[in-house]
Amino acid sequence: MGPPKAVIKPAPGDLLLLNPRQIHAVRPSSDEPRITLGHFIGYHGTDRPLTLWS
Repeated sequence: MGPPKAVIKPAPGDLLLLNPRQIHAVRPSSDEPRITLGHFIGYHGTDRPLTLWS
């Protein structure tokens, strides 16, 4: 697969949104707790609001 195209190191309080269809990895949190929330955001166009469901 080669080296990663991007490495992101979030700070406490950062919100990351990613496309789960893209290959991704998350390193284990070894010394600090991590909160993870999985959800889906639907984009239907500029004339309609985003839809959130899980």
